[in-house]
Amino acid sequence: MRIPSILLLLTLAVAFAACGGTKTETENTDKATSLAPRYDGIYMGTYGNLTQLLHFYPSGNVVTITGYATSGDSLRSLFRADLPVNIEKGIHNVPVTLRNDSVLFRTTVMQGFIHYDGRIYGGDSLVVLKSSQANGRKAAITYYFSKDQASAQ
Repeated sequence: MRIPSILLLLTLAVAFAACGGTKTETENTDKATSLAPRYDGIYMGTYGNLTQLLHFYPSGNVVTITGYATSGDSLRSLFRADLPVNIEKGIHNVPVTLRNDSVLFRTTVMQGFIHYDGRIYGGDSLVVLKSSQANGRKAAITYYFSKDQASAQ
């Protein structure tokens, strides 16, 4: 009758390994660490020759501004929580949903929508999967956080 107890131990070992076993504190820091994005600055991501800046607000919205990569710093001064939408200029102001470890929002473009599914890592970066309904493209983009000058003082 020793075989069932060995099978039980093997089953438990396989289940434990499938769940990832034990992890150290440093291994856990690679995962998403916070549900909410920071509100005291800007997340900036560059792809191709474009830069996109994201500013999250405690009221539950995000303002996104897209411009040429060289214009990133000059765009920072445009942000405010009530910034009006201007699709032609790449300016969006949309609600954000925080669900489990995800930061979710959607912007409207001329031909449809772009869905953003992101996660905060280490407090200073936001990794986003952007999915365009308009052209079917997807891209994983990392946005890095930079504190506002007014907040830094």
